[in-house]
Amino acid sequence: MRVSDAAADAPTVSTLADWMQAKGASGELVNGVMAEQLARHGVVHEMLTYPESGHAFDFAEPHHPEVRQAVAQAVAFLREFTAPRL
Repeated sequence: MRVSDAAADAPTVSTLADWMQAKGASGELVNGVMAEQLARHGVVHEMLTYPESGHAFDFAEPHHPEVRQAVAQAVAFLREFTAPRL
């Protein structure tokens, strides 16, 4: 399945991951399609994946080193793109 084919009839970018997972798409394909759609719509984004961790792993193990790294990266991203422009 090509990335563009997978997203052709998906309802919106916000529900794309759920829709694709319901269709049996791999996590790698889901992430690729999400990144493609965000870029297509001009949304600044950074896709971080942690293959050895499950979905929402930050809630399950908040003190794990990968969680701390992910949170630090997310905070840095948000600070960069939400900082007041002078």
